[in-house]
Amino acid sequence: MAPDVVTRIFEPFFTTRDSGTGTGLGLALVHGIVTDLGGAIDVDSRRGEGSIFDVYLPRSDAEVIEKADHTAPLPRGSGERVCWWKTKKPLMLLIEEMLAALNYEPAGFTRPSEALEEFRADPTRFDAVVLDQLMPG
Repeated sequence: MAPDVVTRIFEPFFTTRDSGTGTGLGLALVHGIVTDLGGAIDVDSRRGEGSIFDVYLPRSDAEVIEKADHTAPLPRGSGERVCWWKTKKPLMLLIEEMLAALNYEPAGFTRPSEALEEFRADPTRFDAVVLDQLMPG
């Protein structure tokens, strides 16, 4: 990354992606979590070579929380129709497969305008609609 980019990467809504393809919240969220825990992040970035992020968290002497025993089965659907969108097709297809395996009827889209058009055509067709707070377009 260029030095001027490195100085801004933890700012909320800062992104180097094209408009509508990134929210700029990922690193801001990570920074917030790490600093809330009393930690810090060190960034070493060299343009064209890559970046290294070192995350420092304070030591804790608190007792280790045991992993919960999850003997209950995953909740499964009964054919409910779910509409959502993901801009990256491989991720959209993966979510579609996962929902189908859980007995939902998935309807995934790679463009929010298509999802909105499908919903507007027949809103009662879907039992649930999953939206991103900052949908492009």
